[in-house]
Amino acid sequence: MSGELDPAEKQELQLAAASSARLSNPRMDWRELGSRAELFDPDEDVLDVFACYCGRVSMSAGLLFETSRRLLFVSFGFVRRRPIARSIGFDEITAARVDMVGGDPDVTLTLVSGNRLRFQGTRPDRKQFPDFIQTLQKRIGSRLDQSRYVRR
Repeated sequence: MSGELDPAEKQELQLAAASSARLSNPRMDWRELGSRAELFDPDEDVLDVFACYCGRVSMSAGLLFETSRRLLFVSFGFVRRRPIARSIGFDEITAARVDMVGGDPDVTLTLVSGNRLRFQGTRPDRKQFPDFIQTLQKRIGSRLDQSRYVRR
């Protein structure tokens, strides 16, 4: 026995660490967190997770995972049996903009395809969302426009 974890065990530990550090109640997101096997590649590292909405509809609440290769938004909503999953490679992001909406930051990603995706932190984990903006700053650099972002 070499003492090394297999990729599935490693991902499980990474998910547990990220979710306990970021999410106020990880048990509420058990379906999103439990979909690891079908959504992540075996050699992909899970670096962080953020609770957020994707789009303009509040029923689109889910989790946004930062992995070693991409962002992955996963949502089961209220009645879905299968998750909605949206994978976004960091190289697919041509621009990102931070806007203040109701005193909280929203992030709009513009993709190579021309599509735009809007993310907003969810309650009660909204205070963690500025860390997502820092993650984007590290990953995409000058493609992130923070001119309208008011840090608290």
